[in-house]
Amino acid sequence: MAYILHIDTALDSCRVVLSQNREVVKELVVTEAREHAAKLPGLIQELAAIVPLVQLDAINVVAGPGSYTGLRVGLATAKGICYALQKPLILSSLLEIWAHAAFEHNKKANFLCLPMIDARRMEVFAELRTREGEKIMPTGAYEVNEAFWEQIFAFDKPVLVAGNAAKKVFEVKQDTRLHFNIDLPYTAIDITNIGYNAFIYNHFADLAYAEPLYAKEVYIK
Repeated sequence: MAYILHIDTALDSCRVVLSQNREVVKELVVTEAREHAAKLPGLIQELAAIVPLVQLDAINVVAGPGSYTGLRVGLATAKGICYALQKPLILSSLLEIWAHAAFEHNKKANFLCLPMIDARRMEVFAELRTREGEKIMPTGAYEVNEAFWEQIFAFDKPVLVAGNAAKKVFEVKQDTRLHFNIDLPYTAIDITNIGYNAFIYNHFADLAYAEPLYAKEVYIK
């Protein structure tokens, strides 16, 4: 039996989840944008009243891609808890989590999944995955153009398109090989499943070197 604390500050909302194995025990969400640093400690403290942090088996943080500031806040908080209590750290990919949500929503076995996160204009953070979880196109920042679609269609399989960039891509690209999951959210269940999979296979990050999964180079002026 494993208790895991999951921290998700990758996008606008701030979410914490307490799970026991694959079951969600409690989920807390603040939907106010850019309130991660202010709200996250209180949410964690509320979950700690259910299972003390010292009794946790691991901390899972949704490490990106996503908001630069949100990712830094979430990871710094997770690392602090892990350092203080000597707990293992899990870094989960938001793209993998969204692919899990899409595959759970669509049971057709021969589909691939293209989870995409909005990176502004016609650029997206994306990767391509099989239902079995194999990543067949690397995570990256991609411009949505004809060269991009050539890569996707080269696998000659229908593709589920998911993520918060699905709607804007649908507006400029419609094809019978693409099946858009517009407004399909990822949930605490998806976060819990991906985190628990990493836990049982001991896929832990090195606390000293763990960094957010930015998917592109970060420039700070």
